[in-house]
Amino acid sequence: AAANSKRGTHEEGRKNSRAHFVSLSLHRIFLIYKFLGTKFYYFPPGSSPYRSSGLPPASDPLLACPSARGDLAALQAKADSLASKLRQRQIELDAANDSLARQREENARLLALNADMARRLDACEVTRCSAERNGYAVQALQDQYRSAQERIRELEARVRAGLQDGSGLERRHADFVNRVIYQLGVGCAEDLDGLVNKVGELVKENVAMKGRIHGLTDRQSQLELDAKANRETIQRLLAEVSRNSSAAAAAGSHLLNGDQGARAEADRLRIERDDLQKQVQLLEMRVESGRKQLEATRADLQEREARLARLDCERREAAHSSRNSETQMHALLESLASMLSSAYCRVSPTEEAVKEKVRLMCREVKEHSASVAALEERVRTLTRQFEAQFETSRERDFKTRRVECDQIDLRERLRAMEGELAAADVIRDGLKADKEKFYKYMRRLAEALKMDRATADVGFDLLGEGLLARYLFTRCRALREQLESKDLHMELLRKKVAQLEAAAGAAGTTGGSGLSSYERERAYKLQRHLEKSQEMLDDARQEIARLRGQLLECNGLKATAIEQDRELACLETTMEKLERVRQKQAKRIAALKAEAEARDRDGGDRRGQTDGMSHEIRALRRALEEARRRERQLLEFRAAIARMLGLDAASLSIPDLDIIARLERLVQAQGGGAYAAFTPAERPLGGMEPSFQSGYSSGGAGATVRGRSPARVCPACRVARCQC
Repeated sequence: AAANSKRGTHEEGRKNSRAHFVSLSLHRIFLIYKFLGTKFYYFPPGSSPYRSSGLPPASDPLLACPSARGDLAALQAKADSLASKLRQRQIELDAANDSLARQREENARLLALNADMARRLDACEVTRCSAERNGYAVQALQDQYRSAQERIRELEARVRAGLQDGSGLERRHADFVNRVIYQLGVGCAEDLDGLVNKVGELVKENVAMKGRIHGLTDRQSQLELDAKANRETIQRLLAEVSRNSSAAAAAGSHLLNGDQGARAEADRLRIERDDLQKQVQLLEMRVESGRKQLEATRADLQEREARLARLDCERREAAHSSRNSETQMHALLESLASMLSSAYCRVSPTEEAVKEKVRLMCREVKEHSASVAALEERVRTLTRQFEAQFETSRERDFKTRRVECDQIDLRERLRAMEGELAAADVIRDGLKADKEKFYKYMRRLAEALKMDRATADVGFDLLGEGLLARYLFTRCRALREQLESKDLHMELLRKKVAQLEAAAGAAGTTGGSGLSSYERERAYKLQRHLEKSQEMLDDARQEIARLRGQLLECNGLKATAIEQDRELACLETTMEKLERVRQKQAKRIAALKAEAEARDRDGGDRRGQTDGMSHEIRALRRALEEARRRERQLLEFRAAIARMLGLDAASLSIPDLDIIARLERLVQAQGGGAYAAFTPAERPLGGMEPSFQSGYSSGGAGATVRGRSPARVCPACRVARCQC
């Protein structure tokens, strides 16, 4: 309905415009006819247009009113200028019609381009949104990749540190095992269980040796008592020997004075004395050897007692520290259990329960921290996406409103241009018809002027110029003849005036009334002609005003055409800008596509690198777990050996040299045979340190020389039988 009403309004406007221009064209043709009729109205010299009607020559308005002739000439000049302007306006209208056709085509092309650009803008918006989403996803992947790289670097540092610690622990473990194997004198092919069994046997032998030491101590005390009794017996025998010697001396003196029997008794007593002296010397030698052995045993016993006292002190300190540690641990476990307990979950004050609860809490804290970090990252990501979407939607709404306003403006301008184009079509059709009529009239006029042969092959413009030149030529000739006839007429008028004056003077008063009536009648006629001329002048002025209005309308049309040219230039610049924007958007979209593809490739490469690093990290984690397992095994083995040697297994500050020295002393305390059985000469020492090699070589030499002499530990290098 709106389209039908609009179409009806448009048709009505076209009809009104056509009627207006038809009336205007008819009026112009009437003016041209009138102008040409006036222009070619010619009176020969000596003739008057009023002679045929019987009027006197003095009744000619052109001769009576020179100002009217001047106005008529001015009107004719203005009509000529208006005709030339009309031709110029016709040319301008043709150019305007051509420009309107071009503008219509350009407008259709602009509308098509506008629709195409709208579609392209929508596609660009969709592509840009997808590119922004891809950019956000790529940025999130880059953040994840950077965090993964940082975590990988941290894990690599931890793995390297763990590998270094594991290698150090492996070296310490290998060194400790080699030392233990060297001290125990077993083969290198035996495993740790065999070494533990061997150390257990050594501990059992140590316990047996402690029993033997106690037996030897009792025997030593018994020997000391026996030695004391022997010393008392020796002293008593020496006293008896001295008494016997004195008695023998007295008896010898008596025997010298006595008989032969007493001499024999003296000899017997002398022999007994010699035997007793030999027995005393033998007993003294035995006492000396027993004393030396007793001193050696006492020194060894003192050393063992000192060691036992030190071990007992260490044991008491370890027991006290272990009791304190147990008490503190129990209190700590109770406090931790009370802190970790809740109204719904009671934690028992045991190490396993507390560890399990702490492990669960650590896992929950890690999970919560991970979930919080993930939620924060998601919130940041969603915030960025929401801000980007809000900004994009705002820009899209702004662009949509601007495009809608531009579209409405273009639609209004298109509607106005269509109306102007329809009016121009109507004007063009009317002007074409007027042009054809005017051309036919000019052809007929040329035939009437006998110019048909000269203007047979001449166009519209040249025909008008030829007619105008013929008209000007005839006009000049007519004006020249009129000027000549005017001079003659002036002479005649002077003569008439002179005759009238003479007749008036001669007639006197008798003919005054008749002359005055004649003059009044002639004056009345002249007044009537002047009034008619004035009316014609007024009509000409109205026509001039109407032509000026039409000229103003033409100027308005020209201004409209100029404005349309400006609008077309603006539209062309807008189209060029849109084309440049489209090219920029196309380049940007291509760059974004290339960047997205490059990021996809980089993401694939990074995912491959991440997978490779994950495999390496898993392998390193397995190696680290293996190293930790071996470290725990080594620590358990060391704690078992320390426990078997009577050391504080819970303390990690015990150096390995103390354990090795104690094992060495324990092995050497078993005797030369056992030590020789445990220390084969052909065992290689290449894997040991030089200080251990020198210490073991010196220790072996001392053992071969001294036999069962006790091994003393050097306080400087903590090695038995060193050469410091």
